[in-house]
Amino acid sequence: MNAITDQPARRGPTLTRRGVLALAATVSIAIAAVLVGAAAADTPTFSEDAAHIVTDPYIKCGTFVVVGDFNVSRRIATFYDSDGSAIRRVAHIDVDGTLTNAATGASLDFLREGTFTQDLIDGSTVTAGQRTHVTAPGGGIVLQDMGRIVREAGAVVFEAGPTDFLDYQSGDSSGVQDLCAALSA
Repeated sequence: MNAITDQPARRGPTLTRRGVLALAATVSIAIAAVLVGAAAADTPTFSEDAAHIVTDPYIKCGTFVVVGDFNVSRRIATFYDSDGSAIRRVAHIDVDGTLTNAATGASLDFLREGTFTQDLIDGSTVTAGQRTHVTAPGGGIVLQDMGRIVREAGAVVFEAGPTDFLDYQSGDSSGVQDLCAALSA
């Protein structure tokens, strides 16, 4: 008897132990195949590299140029959609080095760190973090880029935070005046 309806209990087909095991194995294999395929397509790939870069000139300071001598390390993660196509790349970059007045040899330590996220579908890039930091002994910060920058098709469409070097790259030399003054002393 069915305890809820007071009707005689009906019995449908029953699975034997062997049938239950076969069904469980089939379902497990199907789930594993789906998960392995999805994991292979969705799992990011990771790479690291390092380089030593000398940029001459790095900055032009009126009567002299500044040479940049940098050690760069990058950690890159590339993300994929379910079809296995790369859709996003995230790079964390650390740079340490020196900026040197090519005429006098005066130099300052240079630090750069940031996370760069590139949308591989629309080409936009978001940069965030303490991107550039140069301090003169006893003089404080003389060059600084930090905050967030969004680029679309290579053009800056949003920026927040001090952007001394970005301003210089955009043609505004006022962003590097303090750096030039510190290296000319």
